[in-house]
Amino acid sequence: LGEWPCAVLADEIRAGNIRAVLNFGGHLLTAFPEADVLEPALRELDVLATTEIIANDTTAISTHVLPTKDQLERADVTLWDFLSPRVAAQHSPAVVEPVGDRRSSWWVLGELGRRLGHELVPEGADDDAMLARIVKRSRASFEELVEAGWVEVGHDVPAPWVDRHVERLGGWRVAPRLLVEQLARLAQRAQLAESAPLVLVPRRQVRHLNSQFAFLDEPATVVVHPDDAAASHVADGAPVVVRSAHGAITGIARVDDAVRPGAVSVPHGHQDVNVNRLTSRDDLDPITGMATYCAIPVTLEPAGANHLPPAPRRLP
Repeated sequence: LGEWPCAVLADEIRAGNIRAVLNFGGHLLTAFPEADVLEPALRELDVLATTEIIANDTTAISTHVLPTKDQLERADVTLWDFLSPRVAAQHSPAVVEPVGDRRSSWWVLGELGRRLGHELVPEGADDDAMLARIVKRSRASFEELVEAGWVEVGHDVPAPWVDRHVERLGGWRVAPRLLVEQLARLAQRAQLAESAPLVLVPRRQVRHLNSQFAFLDEPATVVVHPDDAAASHVADGAPVVVRSAHGAITGIARVDDAVRPGAVSVPHGHQDVNVNRLTSRDDLDPITGMATYCAIPVTLEPAGANHLPPAPRRLP
């Protein structure tokens, strides 16, 4: 799609190729690799403009924070129309008036475009007008969606555009050369991981989505097998340092025999226990350019009480 891998952002900034970044609601320091390298690079930018509704480490270093409407302040559509036999869509109107000067995200982008000489948003458009433009490309009717609030549309699978896409490719390719070659590299990586006593593995949490919902206080526990905890002199519920060749983080250990021996499970999306400090912008998937987050050799060691991770910050 002509995109650049996020791992190169710090290097491109330092090379002088990027002087301004519009961050569209992303928590860069918990989403990009090697956070200790990325943060000082972001501080060198002439402009780091972030659209956001909550305070976090990324907004703290932004030159501009553009306040956007939250989920209750704007009309919205939930729509997933992608290779599904039945498409369920929901429209919800705004529940409360926006606080302060908050505007919809599309308005912010439209204004930036207009001031750069590009008309991206029709004059007089509101939230529903912009949502209608999105739904127009789907199998649902926006008018029916607004009237009913929720609609379900049936359709055979695959969708017609999939058939056209496959025809353009000359048929299905079940073993693309790039992926077949990658299997060999993955086998080599697996051998490297087996030779390391402990390796980092990622996980998601029920009450945490990427960097969202920090106010629910689900801790970033470091889950380890009892045998590995004993070998590293780590106690359940005690602070533990996880260290890779690229950096270290301190979390709270949770000893659990449900995790595989040799695996050190750390969730992503926490800014105080930031797993990106263990990753490297040089260890990338060659096809996607994404940083490696799994099978990274690590070590464990107990941390003193003064190394406890800070408590999550609450908004007033």
